[in-house]
This record gives sequence, C-alpha cells and structure tokens, in this order.
Amino acid sequence: MKREAKRQPRELKPYTDLSDLENIHDGEKCFVLGAGPSMAFLDLSEIHNHVVISTNSSAMLMPWNKGSADKRYWISNDVLCMQWSYFWKNVIRAHCNKFVRTSWRKYADKIKHHDFRYFSPRMSEKIPLQRLGEKLCCVSSVPTAIELAILTGCKDIYLLGVDHKMIHGNSHYWQFWPKEKWPQRKEKGKDFRPEQKHQIKIFRQNIVVYEALKELADRKNRQIYNCSNGSVVDVFLKTTLDVALQ
Repeated sequence: MKREAKRQPRELKPYTDLSDLENIHDGEKCFVLGAGPSMAFLDLSEIHNHVVISTNSSAMLMPWNKGSADKRYWISNDVLCMQWSYFWKNVIRAHCNKFVRTSWRKYADKIKHHDFRYFSPRMSEKIPLQRLGEKLCCVSSVPTAIELAILTGCKDIYLLGVDHKMIHGNSHYWQFWPKEKWPQRKEKGKDFRPEQKHQIKIFRQNIVVYEALKELADRKNRQIYNCSNGSVVDVFLKTTLDVALQ
C-alpha cells in the first residue's frame, strides 16, 4: 500500500502582514494629513476624491460618514491618542481602514471590535529603507503614513500640515479653533496643549526619516511633495494644495 504523504501544516500569515495592501492604489494621488498649524487654513473638501491617509488628531478633519472607506485611512504610532477625546469621537466611529502599531496590543480589549489592524515598527529608519511592506517607520505617525502611501502604490504623495514649527506657540491646527472645539486629553484638564519640547524633538527626528523615505520613494518611482505653507521641511519638493488638486 502506498504510504500517504504527510500533510504539511498551513502557514498562517502574521497578524501584522500588510502584503494585501501592496500597490492597491497603483498610480493614484494620495494626501497625507499631519496636524500642523497650516491645516487650520486649508479647504480640504476636494482631497477626499483621492486616497487620504489621516494621522492622529487630523481624524477630526475627515468626513468619515461619507463615501467608500476603500481610499480612507487613519494610522497612528502613538498610544496616547487613546487619551484624547478625538480618538473616541472620530476614530472609533470612522468608516475607514485603521492601522496602529503593535504597541497598541495591550489595549486590544478596548479596540477589538472597531476594525483595527496592526503594523510592526522598523528597528532602523536610516537610509536605505529595505524590504518594503513588512514593517513601517515608527518615529512618529506622519513618516508611518508616508511609507504606507508608498506601499499602496500611490504615485504622487502630497503632505498637508507637515509644518514642523510653532506658530505663536501653537503646534496643532485645532489650537486655532475656538477653545470649545478643542479635543480634550484625559486627566490633563481642560484646554491642555501638547508639550512644545516634545514636539520639537519629534520634528528633528523626523527629518532623518524623511530623507530615507525620499530615497525609498525615488527607488519605487514615487514622488513626495510638501504642500504645507511655510514648512521648515525641505527634504521634499514644495508645492501648493491648489497645484496638487489640478
């Protein structure tokens, strides 16, 4: 009797696998939303016809209840997002693709029924970035979003709100809104402002990663543009939102 071949166990994809996202938006235009002051003065109504990747508090600017979720994303590295009111008001209810770093797994019970996926952070974010799709940049959420845009095949990637500077001591667009519209951070009291010292540190760290991302984009025949008015980030080509929407 012929001996039956031993069945090999089925190999399961890791829960952080992002291979299904590779080139799903091949050749499309993408807007990555930061949270810098310049966002307070932009008309974003037309960007939602394209791929949009929102980060952290820029979730408040997204019309999540309209249209298809296929081209809408929210992504974050920062577990402190869970301490802000915008997370529960805007992100949890969002009709979109949601991605958070593996460090969020400790809060799985709180987010498990809200369509979140995990990504693994890169151990190194220096030039060159290799093995696209297995891990994402993790120094802060905007670099993560840029690499996600490259992974999904977006041809032209436009950055909004990536100012990396303070305006009148304000680091975020919502600080230019009436105070009653500000998001609140749990246990920090009313009208809490992000700490400037921490923000400046992140800005400096991001520059190194932006250089690596530009090199990656060049290899993949992608182009990254900075549409943020007055931004101090000079790694990427500068343009305006009006030009980006043409």
